[in-house]
Formats: sequence, C-alpha cells, structure tokens
Amino acid sequence: MARIPLGFRFAPTDQDLIIQYLRRKVKGESLSSDVIIEREIYDKSPWDVFQAKDPWHTTNKDKREFVIYAFTRLKKIGAKKRALRRVGCGTWDGQTQSENIYNRQKQLIGVKKMLVFEANVNTHECSIMPRGHWIMHEYSLDGVSLDGLGKEGDRDYVVCKIKRDDSKFLKRATKRVHGGGHGRTIDDDDDHGCMSSLLGSHEENPTHKKMRYVNATLKKEKKI
Repeated sequence: MARIPLGFRFAPTDQDLIIQYLRRKVKGESLSSDVIIEREIYDKSPWDVFQAKDPWHTTNKDKREFVIYAFTRLKKIGAKKRALRRVGCGTWDGQTQSENIYNRQKQLIGVKKMLVFEANVNTHECSIMPRGHWIMHEYSLDGVSLDGLGKEGDRDYVVCKIKRDDSKFLKRATKRVHGGGHGRTIDDDDDHGCMSSLLGSHEENPTHKKMRYVNATLKKEKKI
C-alpha cells in the first residue's frame, strides 16, 4: 500500500469511504492506500488514541483544524447489541439522526452518524485538557445485508472521519457523567491548542498555573 503522493489531498466522498474502503476492509481485501489507519477509538479518550505522527490532514490555512481517518471495531453490549460510546473520561455523543448513504443506483450501501466527544468535567483527566473540539463521522454497514461478507468479527468494523478543531474548546458535559443527551460547552480561558499538548500530554492546565503564580505573588506582597 502507498501513501497519498505529495501535492494531493485525501478527500473521499461518503460513497468512496464505504465502497472502496469499509467494504474492502470487512471482506479482507487489500486497500489501495494506508492513509486510513486502524485504532481502538472506543477504548480511550481521543487524545490517547491518536498521536502527532499519525497521518493528520490540515483543513485550513492557520493549521488549527485537523482531520484523520481510521478503522475501528464497534464494541457492542447488552441483548440489543448497542454500541458502547463511553471512552476514557467522556462519551462520543450522537448529535444527529443516522443518515442513509446510497450509491449511484439509489441502493442503500451504509449509514453515517455524527458524534461529538463530550468530556466529563468531574474527572481529573478531562479537567486538565486544553482546547480541542472533536467531531466524528462514523460510517457503518448498518441496514446492509452482510451474508457472506467477511468474518463475523470483521462485520463490526466502521470507518471514521475525525476532525479536531483547536480553535474551539473541548465540549464538556455538565449535567451527566455518561449517556445520551447534550451537554454544554464551558469556555476555558487558556489558549494552549498545539497538537503535542492535546495528544498524550496530561500536564496542568496553563490557566491554573498562571493563577497559582498570581496568588503566590500576592501573598508575598502582603507579607512585605
């Protein structure tokens, strides 16, 4: 498999992602490119799943918005085989109803869902994270006959398009720990949005550091 050549941008349509990539992945066929990586998305918080060296694509001139594509297996629980969306210190929360995807012959080929990562503010991990608004479009073969299509375990594969916008704040769920519904966004006042700080770094929030420094300075001045 080959990477996308320099000067070209990976911009597949919904139909491309399902027909050329997801179906081939489920069937165990070779892919034309390794630009879509494989990760356990529903295992950890997104900044612990992806790394700075992964094949991110910048989508705007100021390089504050990044996109990455990844295969992952859904983790299903319960008798109804519902997909587990709770990961790390938050939840991939559904934002819209599922959208059916059709081919040129108007045949159903898959389903697209839009999700946003909502952080639980009651956890230490999410409380110290800086900017980074995570949106995901998840493509699956729901509603499509899978008879004879790949191994049973491989049928749980989905392909995801994930966008991280460093110009926005991490969405935080304030009224619940996990589950459905929509939380609201709390605006922090730190502007520490570089990729390295979001991917794998759990340092203290820069705003908290600044406040501790100011408080310590005031205490010294009072003593004098």
